[in-house]
Amino acid sequence: MPANSAARSVSFGGRDTLAAGQAGPEGCTALPFDAAHIRALVIGSADVGEIVMRAFILRRVALIQDGGVGSLLIGRPNAPDLVRLENFLARNAYPYTVLDAATDEAGHAAVERFGVHEDELPLMICPNGAMLKRPTDAEAAMCLGITPELDPATVYDVAVVGAGPAGLAAAVYGASEGLSVLVIDQRAYGGQAGASARIENTSAFQPAFPARRWPAAPSPRRRSSAPKSPFHSM
Repeated sequence: MPANSAARSVSFGGRDTLAAGQAGPEGCTALPFDAAHIRALVIGSADVGEIVMRAFILRRVALIQDGGVGSLLIGRPNAPDLVRLENFLARNAYPYTVLDAATDEAGHAAVERFGVHEDELPLMICPNGAMLKRPTDAEAAMCLGITPELDPATVYDVAVVGAGPAGLAAAVYGASEGLSVLVIDQRAYGGQAGASARIENTSAFQPAFPARRWPAAPSPRRRSSAPKSPFHSM
């Protein structure tokens, strides 16, 4: 893996996720693990699991803070659709970069190259190279792999609608009792409470850095820690 390169790794849910790696002058060795083996490792060994979970949390927070990876949004600043997409990605802890379609040279060049009209903005370029014109939240989620592919033949014991604190708690307790659980939310983990910086006293909202608190900070922890219990979410 070349130094400072962006790579892809398998998440707990079996879907692709973003990662960053840096190798020394002699290179490095990358060992692939699928989602099932990572989950078994985290559950089977408390000490190793804590290290892995913290690494996942810190990795996602660093990617969001550093920028330069993830989706590329091109549009007019403060346009309603662009703000909506920014909020959606931030709530789901997905890093992104915004370019002004008019004043940014790279943004303007992309609009001209792809022949995007004003009413087709914002333009979203996903990490897999797919390009979406004025996408809905659902279309963006499908492009990023947030929306899983569910087997129509699978019957779940419990379906939880709403992934707020109560919904996540119900899903975790249900899964811990051996039930197959499906959690459905329209936007992101945390529900309305996930957008508040004032809620700090529930287990699902422990920030990665207690000394630094901001609304989007708990989200990587929720996304990384929730799949330790075997329930599906979308």
